[in-house]
Amino acid sequence: MGVPVIHNQIAQVLRISIFLAITSVAMAIPVFKPGLEYAYGEVKGLFLHLASLVVIGIFVYGLFAFWRKGEPSKLNWSFSSHDLLGRPHVLIMLGLVGLLASASVSTLLSPLPKVSFFGAYDQYSGFNLYDLLTLSILLFAAFIALRKPEHFLQLLVVLAALGALASVYGIAQYFGWDALTNREGNSRPPSSFENTLNFGAFLVLSIPSTAGLIISTKIPVSRLTLLVGLGLVIQFAALWFTGGRGPQLGALIGLGLVIGIMLLSRDSVSIRGVGAAVFLGVIGAIAIIVLIPTPTKGVDTLGRWTSLNNEVASLAGDEDITFGVGGLAARQGIWRASIGMFLDPETANDENYWLTNLRRVFGLGPDMFVHSYPIAVDPMTEIRLQANSHNVALQILVTLGVLGLTALMLIAVGILVVGRVAAIAVRSSGNRIAVLACIFVAVVIGKIAEMMVGVPRVSDLLPTFVMIGGIAAAGSLMIQDNRRLSISKMFSFNYGQAIAVAGAVMVVGLVLFFSWDLRRFSGTLDLAKSGSDPETLGSTFIRVNETVPDRLYLSLMVANMYIDASSDRFSKDMIAEGLDLLERARETLLSYESYNHQEFLTQFLLAKVSSLLMENGATQYREEMIYRYRTLAHNNPAFPTVVGTASTAALSGGDYNLALDLADQAIATENETKSWSKAWLARGISRYYLGDKQGGITDLLTAIKKEPLSEAAFIAHQALVQFYTEVGETEQADYHRSQIQR
Repeated sequence: MGVPVIHNQIAQVLRISIFLAITSVAMAIPVFKPGLEYAYGEVKGLFLHLASLVVIGIFVYGLFAFWRKGEPSKLNWSFSSHDLLGRPHVLIMLGLVGLLASASVSTLLSPLPKVSFFGAYDQYSGFNLYDLLTLSILLFAAFIALRKPEHFLQLLVVLAALGALASVYGIAQYFGWDALTNREGNSRPPSSFENTLNFGAFLVLSIPSTAGLIISTKIPVSRLTLLVGLGLVIQFAALWFTGGRGPQLGALIGLGLVIGIMLLSRDSVSIRGVGAAVFLGVIGAIAIIVLIPTPTKGVDTLGRWTSLNNEVASLAGDEDITFGVGGLAARQGIWRASIGMFLDPETANDENYWLTNLRRVFGLGPDMFVHSYPIAVDPMTEIRLQANSHNVALQILVTLGVLGLTALMLIAVGILVVGRVAAIAVRSSGNRIAVLACIFVAVVIGKIAEMMVGVPRVSDLLPTFVMIGGIAAAGSLMIQDNRRLSISKMFSFNYGQAIAVAGAVMVVGLVLFFSWDLRRFSGTLDLAKSGSDPETLGSTFIRVNETVPDRLYLSLMVANMYIDASSDRFSKDMIAEGLDLLERARETLLSYESYNHQEFLTQFLLAKVSSLLMENGATQYREEMIYRYRTLAHNNPAFPTVVGTASTAALSGGDYNLALDLADQAIATENETKSWSKAWLARGISRYYLGDKQGGITDLLTAIKKEPLSEAAFIAHQALVQFYTEVGETEQADYHRSQIQR
């Protein structure tokens, strides 16, 4: 077997691996336990990481096979900086290397390096270093494996087929059927994805890919037009039912560019075919949308589009914006906070001046957006966490810094240059690789448009990365066709060393996969086997949490189980047992805290548990309670409800100065949020005990006036009874006593 044969076989296996990876990541669903929301992201990440290991294994085998066959150990590499735009595939690969380098350095400098590597939340995959490395491996594999026009067409077929299959499933969910995951109750179908917008994000890729198949010559034109048209019918309807304006706009841009490519090629057959297929798709989708009775909980997609004018007006400042609403108005607040996070890259950690300023260059760290967001965003009434900037450029800028954004821009420029070169070739000669390159560029441009307002995850990032690899491959093939390259440098390498390096990467990958992915997935499978019996399920949660303490979902579930059980014990005067259960809840949360000590829900529960322990007699937790609430307030200044709660906790712990400071902090946000009577309560009592008795009484009266029917007002009446009695104003004391009795 000669070297060319080995090369072709390896390339074929790589292509199959890539196509299977895209399929498994897109379609994987936790049918074994659909109620576990985190498992949708977990199974997709599992298949992505497994696919990268397979690809690395193929590379190791290829190096070994070439060595056995005596292939020369030299790498031809032609490169000169002044001719960089003439080799856009090099630009793309340099951008990829730069992105990985910036992400690696950013992870090392991250406030939480382990979290930046593995990720903060399973539901928000694709931006941690582990996912980025595996996505890049598959991009490089596509660059190597896609070498002929039929290879590019095969990728389009895979995306079109997956888009159609996912759309059928999504439409079935929309009309009330989902025997696989029981998510038919959603007004906007998620199909096999984490949520409906992620489903729409995948359709952004599959719809223009489906239209691009019209250039295939292996099927008669009439039959091909019908197949493409039917695929578009299903996907157009599904995209409409998702209600996502970002995905709909991205798909429209990609599809429009594909149609433009057909017009540019001046191929009458392709032009008529794509026109007929799109017309059939639109008519068929309208028939499904209009003629089939819509569920009562169906999304009003048309209404979402007609409301766009009002949202654009709000961005221009014509009306007040409430951060809690959806669409562009909500994103404006997130984008504004993102820019603030770049200009002032503050983290929850105490850092020196130089490291903080260095974060503009290297970023806050992968998946660190969520922890700095409450520091940068404007104060808001709700507790609203954000794990992503909803704009890929801002996300990279904030988390990977200027270097990361520069690398991303290199990739974007390389893609555009390939598109320009390909468009010229299409116009002049109708080169088949050039046409396919233009289609790939069109799909990716549509996807980029969608990612400027959306939150991509691995299920749509994987095909995007693979298509970028295909664009780089097409760029290199077009250059080889157009001119003979002079070899400027010859790099020699030792096969033994290369195999050793690749093998070491493989070993590291296997260790990561078994110690992280399989360990955690085994816990999920144990939960799936536990059935639905509450007692059995509860004991399984506790057992699995011991082996997977870094799973947030499990830690919160187990801790809340202990807290609820402790409440029952306290109600029965079983104080010792109740305290023991709270201690167990604390230990559970501390185990997760060792992985991520900045995660909001964990820190909030730890503060609550320490408060409950102290309230029920475990006074040794007083200092811990004060510390945890003070830390919560420090890390989340944009959430005055948290700051106000922290002030009342400090008050109950007897730290009146801290309670006063935190109360002032919450009260200072009232013009931007709402009245915080509990902050006025904490401030009033603290001022009274610090010696400002009249000021304290005035603040308590303000707490009542702000929210007269609140719990804080009730406690303020109680405090005023005591304080007025102490200062000798019995008439006022009697009045507030009467208000308590009402």
